[in-house]
Amino acid sequence: MKKLLTLLLLAFVVFLVLYHQRLFLRDPLGSLYVDGTKVPAQIYINYSNDVLVLRSDAQPLIVQNWDHTPGNTKVLPCLRFMACLTEADQAPKFPLAVKPAQVAMTNREVTFSGEQGKPTRIVLR
Repeated sequence: MKKLLTLLLLAFVVFLVLYHQRLFLRDPLGSLYVDGTKVPAQIYINYSNDVLVLRSDAQPLIVQNWDHTPGNTKVLPCLRFMACLTEADQAPKFPLAVKPAQVAMTNREVTFSGEQGKPTRIVLR
């Protein structure tokens, strides 16, 4: 039994090392504000502070550190309220009509104006 648990733990650690850019973990303190109003959403972040936002009434929104362009991604495999996994380190997405220069991204906050011109702010931890 100890050997099996050790093997499972080792496999889990190898998975984390190989897929640390693809694995998004839930940020329970994260929140989404659209036009100054808090919107119910689940915020996920990964190792490099890429941000994934899941809302019940919209497609998943992703903002990645490598290009600072917000975009909609396809539905992702997720463990409810815990973690999500993208299909690549640089997840494919459909960019919103927002230029990267209009996106302010730090390790605590992402701010941009959405397609309708409404200011959107994602606050982390």
